[in-house]
Amino acid sequence: MGVHRLEIEVTDSVLSWIDRVSARTGHSRAEVVAEKLEEQASGEEISKEQRLEAFRRSWDVVSKLGPGRSQAEIDQQVREFREDRNYDR
Repeated sequence: MGVHRLEIEVTDSVLSWIDRVSARTGHSRAEVVAEKLEEQASGEEISKEQRLEAFRRSWDVVSKLGPGRSQAEIDQQVREFREDRNYDR
């Protein structure tokens, strides 16, 4: 299976969505688009229950955050959270 380059045009609102996901996940625009297309092509839509579970896991992480944490501690928590690629689906 090869990798192919595509050039596409998108609306401002779609580009804004791509940029938001990109900023949130630390992935490039191309990675965001490719991941979403691969999800659609494979038929692996995330169910409402799976999204809710991801929200619950996120809430668990956020609820443990307290005052007085250093920037290094916060950055580490964000890195750990981002390693779980299912949170944004």
